[in-house]
Formats: sequence, structure tokens, C-alpha cells
Amino acid sequence: MRPLRAIAAVSVAYAALVAALLSLKPLWLDEVLQLRISRQQALSDLFAQTEWNAGAVPLGYLTQHFSLAITGYSIWTARLPAALFGVAAVFAVGVLAGRMGMRRPWLASALFAVLPITIRYSTESRPYSQALFLSIALTFLFFGLAERPGPARAGGYTICLAATLYTQPLAALVAAAHGCWAAAYRKWKAAAYCGAAMAAGLAASVPWFVGSRARWSVSGDELWHLVFNFKTPLMIFRELAGVGYWGSLVLLVLCVRGAGGTGMDRKARALLVWLAAIPLAGGLMTDTLFSYFVAARQFIWVLSAVAVLAAFRLERGGRAEAALVVLLAVLCGYQSVRRFTAVQEDWDAAARALAVEVARGACFTPVPPDLRLVYAYFVPLLERNSGYCPAVVVAASSYATAAARATLSRDLADRGYTARRSSSVGGTSITVWER
Repeated sequence: MRPLRAIAAVSVAYAALVAALLSLKPLWLDEVLQLRISRQQALSDLFAQTEWNAGAVPLGYLTQHFSLAITGYSIWTARLPAALFGVAAVFAVGVLAGRMGMRRPWLASALFAVLPITIRYSTESRPYSQALFLSIALTFLFFGLAERPGPARAGGYTICLAATLYTQPLAALVAAAHGCWAAAYRKWKAAAYCGAAMAAGLAASVPWFVGSRARWSVSGDELWHLVFNFKTPLMIFRELAGVGYWGSLVLLVLCVRGAGGTGMDRKARALLVWLAAIPLAGGLMTDTLFSYFVAARQFIWVLSAVAVLAAFRLERGGRAEAALVVLLAVLCGYQSVRRFTAVQEDWDAAARALAVEVARGACFTPVPPDLRLVYAYFVPLLERNSGYCPAVVVAASSYATAAARATLSRDLADRGYTARRSSSVGGTSITVWER
């Protein structure tokens, strides 16, 4: 009971930190794109818009949709589901460490909680912390399935796997690690049930992906394709935990020493290694198969196993390990502070500034044009196009290329407009052109 109290104390402290950070930063682009779908009044519209988003699945949007229906909308409440799942994941990592034989499992919770990537996805209005928690829950269900295989336990495992697939598909690769581990240790019934669950989960997801794939091509999202070169593994290594090269190196050293140490059951250590290795390899293979772009967030499901291995080494180690963990904590704090104090686009402030010009009669033209809906999320007036334009207000975001800006400027000049005044609001360069 005492270890659970310590894990709960770490989780409560983490919850307080996350609650304080939820509304510190304005919504960034991916959050706005998510919320545009989640806040649809009709579920049919939510599903329809999700299908047009390359690689997207609906459960994360649905969670946010129903949460906002209960709490009402604000930046804080929009990020609340991610925060709750993030806190639950921190608690679950500690329980997982205890299940693996750690005497002080709260160390794993604390180590996992300070990772900048954990804090990031607990404070962003995105579904990654939800998928992370579900992947850990799937491992707990696998423990029961491995110990006492049966249809009821297999059914619960299958349902959790399907929920994971419909939140973030790559998170379900932890099930492949479970199946490989069960087969390696000749737990044939558990391996068979894992295989059946994976088959059922994939079968349940096929209709969604078949229906969505054609829409991705029509919408042009096939432009986001795989670019794999020798820098890709380095990018994943640097960004996976959010601590840069030096922090990742410290974490790797602790993990390797934890995996090769004594004190933890050999089978438990093997499972943790499988849980770290297979989602990494499987994620890269999946991106290659579907020619989808590689991002570090596609592999964060490995961090629960990484945290347990590293914390196990800390628990059993001496001064050297303690010094490494202090260094890691400093690097984690530095990266998190750097992220939350960095200047970021404020789409809301920019949209309000643009609305003032539109109210004066100007037509709104964003660069690139696809970002019109992002500004219109905050001020719906900006979604409309006017026929007659005595003036044009151009919004060039940080995503606008120099070539696109130059092309639009030449076009406006050819049509008789002259740039009269410019300003920068929330990271958007605003220029008013008049005839």
C-alpha cells in the first residue's frame, strides 16, 4: 500500500504542475486543426472531417468532443482530456514498475513525469497522452492474459487494443511486443490470444482506413510522405523524450544498464526491452509501407518501458547513477522551460487584428491559402470571401514561403493595389493593400 501512496503523491504533484501550465501557451496550429473537428456539433460532421485528415482516427476527437460538451470551451478545458490522460499515464507507469518488481516504483513515475515530451503531450490539445495511457493499460491487461489465458481476459484485451488503434494506430504496436514475448517464453495460449486480438483489431480498423485513404489522396495529404535518410534515427533519438542528444544519451545509458542489471526478473526485463524495441522498428516499417512522414511522437509508447528500465537502474545503482539522473533532471527542466517560454504563433490575436481590417471593408487573403480556416476558427467572419475588394489584408504566417509571398505581391500590384501599412501580430505578418 505504501508504494501506491508514493506513486499517487508523484501523480498529484504532476497534476498540479500540468494544471498550472494548461493555459500558459496559446493554441498552436495542430491544436487548432484538432479542435476544428472536435467542436463539430454533429457527430456525422466530426467523422466526415476526421476522414479527410491523413492518418487520423476518431477516438481522440470523440473524447475531446464529449469532454467539451460537459465542461464548455476554453483553452484550459480543451486541453483537459490530454492532462487527465497524462496524469493517469504517470500513475500507471509507477504501477507498472511495481508490477515489474521495483521496491520504489515511484521513481519510475517521477522519471517519466519529468520527461519534456510527457509534459508536452499532457498540456497540448492532442490525443497522444490518451494513446500513451491506453498502451500502458494494454500491457496491464496482457499480464492477466499471460498468467491466466481465457476468453474473458482476451476480450478485454481486444477491446483495449481496438481503442488504442482508434486513438493512435502506431500505439497498438505494443501488442506485437506482447505477442513476441509470449511466443519467446512458450506461453502459447497467450500468444494465440494476442494474435487473435491483433487480427480482430486490424479487421475492425480496416473499414475506416479503406474509406479514408481515398479522401487523403483527393485532399492532397499524400504530399506528406516518408523522407528517410541517415538523419532520421538521429532525429528520433534526439526528440523521442524531448531532452536533446545529451539527455537522450543519459537516458540510454541508464536503460542499457537497467536491462543488463540484476534484481529484476529476467522475463520482466525481456518484456520491457521488447516494449521498447518493437514499437520503434514497427513504427518505421509502417511509415515506410504507407509512405507517411516520420515524427518522434509516433514512438512515444516506448517511454513507459524506458522509464521503468532507467528507474530500476537508479534504484539499484550508486553515486554514478544518481549523478546521471540529476544531470537528466536538469536537462529535462531546461528543455521544458525553454519550450514554455519560447515565442509561439498566437492565431487568436492575429485573427482579431485581421477582423478589424475586414470590418473596415478589406478582403482577407492568407498565405498559404489553406490557413484561412485556422484564422476563421477564432473569428468566423474571416471564413467568408467578399466580391468587391477596395482593400486586401494579407496574412503571411511563418508557414508562408518567400516565393508564395512574392507571387501574391506581384499579383496584387498587377491588379492595381499598393501596400499601405504592415504590422506583425502573434507571429503573423499583416499587410494592407489598397487600390
